[in-house]
Amino acid sequence: MKNNLPFSLLFILIIPLFFCCNTGNKSDASLKNKDVEQTQLILYLQQIDSLAKNEIIDTTLSNQFIDAAILYAKEHPEEKNAPEMLLNAALCAMNVARIATSDEEKALYANKALQLFNRIEKVYPDYEGIKFCYLYRGELYDSILHDMKSAEIEYRSFIHKFPNDSITPNLEAYINQLGKSPEQIMEEIKKNN
Repeated sequence: MKNNLPFSLLFILIIPLFFCCNTGNKSDASLKNKDVEQTQLILYLQQIDSLAKNEIIDTTLSNQFIDAAILYAKEHPEEKNAPEMLLNAALCAMNVARIATSDEEKALYANKALQLFNRIEKVYPDYEGIKFCYLYRGELYDSILHDMKSAEIEYRSFIHKFPNDSITPNLEAYINQLGKSPEQIMEEIKKNN
């Protein structure tokens, strides 16, 4: 029985040590996985940006990025770059909505972008780029969905929440022209001169 006692104690000590080491490996694997995901997201963005410079929007690549960014933010919500990835995903969805050939596809991607903007606002209210959610939602309603009332609401929300922003004066002036044709705008300019 004396021979079994040290072995039993050793076994009792090794089991917790094994779990501690195993947990450490999971953390290391998780960190490596997160780094791989970040690298993949950056590569997607670089490819999307490169194509956009040539006025090409790759729907498949955009969808891959959107899905990867949503998954990344879901798995790593505490990461500082998570809201930025979601914002870029929303912008990709907007761009796909802009080139959509059917109303259904346009609505699908516009809705996806709106959901992402809303998610950023809800989950990351202190995100320094939160103002872009208001601005881009306004642009989405304005130039893609042609819903001027909703666009005005978003633009006015931006102005209310960010009155000292450098964009605010231009946005105030823009709201006065919202929904008007170029001819109507020119007519107003002639009247004011």
